[in-house]
Amino acid sequence: MTESILSPLQLPRRWEVLTDRAEEAGVDPSDLVERAPLAEARIDQLLSRIQSGSGGVFEILLGKSGSGKTTFVKSLPRFFDNIFVISIDPGVDLNDLPQIIKRSDQEAKGKHKLVLIEKRDNPRQADIDGSRDYFISWLDFLRESEGNVVILWTMTDPNAAKEIAETAWDVGRDSICAHDSRGVFSFEGVGKSKYYDIADNTALNLSGDGLEAYGVSREVAAAFIDKSETISDFFQEVISASAASTTHFRSLIRERGQPRLWVLLHGDDRSAIGHTVGSLTQGSHWQVDLSRILDTIDDNHNTATYAKEWRKRRANAGQLLRALDARVFAIPPNVSVHAVRCFGDGVVKGPLKNKSGAKAPAAASLRSTPVYKELLIVLGKEASPSKASGKIADATIEEYKAIQALARNNDEKLNQAIGKLFEYTLQEDGLDVEVSIEKRSDLISGIQVDIGIRVGQAEFVCLEPTWRSKSGGDSGQNTLSEGHIKPYLLDKALKYIAAMDL
Repeated sequence: MTESILSPLQLPRRWEVLTDRAEEAGVDPSDLVERAPLAEARIDQLLSRIQSGSGGVFEILLGKSGSGKTTFVKSLPRFFDNIFVISIDPGVDLNDLPQIIKRSDQEAKGKHKLVLIEKRDNPRQADIDGSRDYFISWLDFLRESEGNVVILWTMTDPNAAKEIAETAWDVGRDSICAHDSRGVFSFEGVGKSKYYDIADNTALNLSGDGLEAYGVSREVAAAFIDKSETISDFFQEVISASAASTTHFRSLIRERGQPRLWVLLHGDDRSAIGHTVGSLTQGSHWQVDLSRILDTIDDNHNTATYAKEWRKRRANAGQLLRALDARVFAIPPNVSVHAVRCFGDGVVKGPLKNKSGAKAPAAASLRSTPVYKELLIVLGKEASPSKASGKIADATIEEYKAIQALARNNDEKLNQAIGKLFEYTLQEDGLDVEVSIEKRSDLISGIQVDIGIRVGQAEFVCLEPTWRSKSGGDSGQNTLSEGHIKPYLLDKALKYIAAMDL
């Protein structure tokens, strides 16, 4: 299961792969593309030529392999209104280009046509030798109204580009090529200062996590910028660095065991619990939102010990939290009270007016929580969608406040109650799994786990309950807030990291 926690980084380096990955992720691939201002300005000039009545135009986009030429052209409809891109594959005879363009009228629906000759970045000798023939076949067409198109050919071979452009100029001069470029435009792509943000945005959209989760912080990536001639080079450097970091963590986890750190946020106000959990997590599985968590580490005004310790690990902080599968879950007050009534000892039951309860409703309340659903998924079982129970009675909230007041000195007894509720519910659902409560586990490098649930030979879901209150509680302040839970989470994660020597 560690493979699913530390998944490989996806950074497609070619447009075709990007579109496939984007489709799988349900995103528009053009949304992952950054603007290339100089190239955009050039397209604008070529379109202006057409609009001025000067006829169609041919131009070679000459640039290094991996600089983003094809990606740039295919994403132009995102940045320009009224653009329709016609892709010409390598098997098409370029002499047939006028007929292909004419047949696209219905599909183009009156938009400006931009023709892309792709996958011939290093033209074959036959393309070079035949260039005079197809330029002659294009000449009259580009002078007609139907030929008011921009024809772009992406190339990486400067010698071939020079030869083909000279042939175009020789055949039709500015009836085929723009006068200022004579058929060749040097494509530079996006600036290097944007490489990291593009890679980060791509990873985030394709996987739900940015580069930090894959062990590549902005600081780590800075070393790759200067030696990367193209954005594709940069992507490859980032992928290699992430793979090395991931391999390292996987080997440590296989050797020392895999703890999944899941914080259970108990509280007296379901809305406040939900707000805090929502602000600290992302996605449908309640994983910690790395950007929110890492902002706390990056705040130099935060002089707390945990923040200083995390800064020592800043380059891998995001990946460490993902390696621990750090998540935060809401536990509403009715679940907490059910657990204490059914499984608490005399000390924690003491403040309750109703000191006993039926186990079936207690188990039902736990089953309705997101954490139980996610636990079933990790155990390889089907789980119905979690759902919030109905309105929680004021009397139940008051009962929770009474037991929360004991958390400072008796949180172990409270943890035992909720742990036993998990154990009972799992058994009732036919899951014979080992549950250890408030015990040190040698299989997880001796970590003291509040509630450990074995999900594999050396893999545990480690539940860490924290008993909080919005209305003061024993501390007299709102301890349910994001500002209180982030330090708790980061401090708890540090203990796991230190115990596992990560």
